[in-house]
Amino acid sequence: MIKLFPRIDDDKEWGKYAGWVRKFPTDANAAAQEKALEVTLLFFEYAVVNQAGRIVAEIMSGIVSKCITASKAKSKEMANSIALMCVEVEKFEAVQEELMKGMDQKNPKVVAGCITILTEILK
Repeated sequence: MIKLFPRIDDDKEWGKYAGWVRKFPTDANAAAQEKALEVTLLFFEYAVVNQAGRIVAEIMSGIVSKCITASKAKSKEMANSIALMCVEVEKFEAVQEELMKGMDQKNPKVVAGCITILTEILK
């Protein structure tokens, strides 16, 4: 998908990949999750805005639940970049809603991560 996404020029073809991409942030394997986040970021960079906008809530839910507390620093950075790309596809409300849900969790790392991402978005 990393090689394929930059070459897709048919807007309808992005719909085929949206179902897969929405599940990528919740991968249990840390190494696989890192690559999956890379593909997710490419999806948001190249996909048509309406295709990418449809899966923002699910992507952000996975990022809040799994990626903010990831053991790999690159995964955390990618999660932050994906959140910023979600805002760029004009879905700030969905991103904000998921981050606010994350702030209600009892894990302080999740709360701190949500605050960090929200602060970065507001800059």
